[in-house]
This record gives sequence, C-alpha cells and structure tokens, in this order.
Amino acid sequence: MKLFHYTLEDEDFKQYEGEVNAVPEGYIEYEATMGGGMLFYKIEDKKVTDIISQSLTEEASRRRVDDFISALNVNLF
Repeated sequence: MKLFHYTLEDEDFKQYEGEVNAVPEGYIEYEATMGGGMLFYKIEDKKVTDIISQSLTEEASRRRVDDFISALNVNLF
C-alpha cells in the first residue's frame, strides 16, 4: 500500500501533492470501510485541510478521498 497526499481548500479538493513515506504527526486516523486502507486527515481552524489516503493506486485513493469529502460536506461523519 502507498500513501497519497491531497490538500483541500474550504473542504473541497484542491490538489494532489504526491506520495509520502509516512503520515506526519497531527493527522487523525479514519478507517475507510470499502476496499481496506486507511485515511488520515488534518484539521486547522475547524476545517479539513489535508488528507493522506492509503491505497494501492492513486486512482483508488482519489475515489476514497472524494467519498470522504462528500460525506464531510453532507455532515455524515
């Protein structure tokens, strides 16, 4: 599994930042339910600003991040 880093702006996808080797301190762990892997997010000023997603491919990771953002935007989590 690889770790893919994304940034958000106003809780919407902003940019894919590339792969990282480890999850830095300050990220909150969120267990993804579909397809295994984990998702980690960072909050600043009460907003999610960064997401690191664990997945086999960046495409699968992007889908997981999109699902997370959708749930966030409709207050499901």
